[in-house]
Amino acid sequence: MPLDQKGVTVRPIPQLDGEPGFAEIYFDNVEVDASCMIGDEGQGWEIAMATAGFERV
Repeated sequence: MPLDQKGVTVRPIPQLDGEPGFAEIYFDNVEVDASCMIGDEGQGWEIAMATAGFERV
């Protein structure tokens, strides 16, 4: 989904080496277009947890 749309806030997380790479992303009453959805409505947390393990490798 576009990160510049209304209700989306991106806050970079400062790294010790000064390099970018991580951010906090907040969604405040954001309407998501069906074309931007991954999986079915209501499955977001389940999908996030299933894919989070790949980030830890």
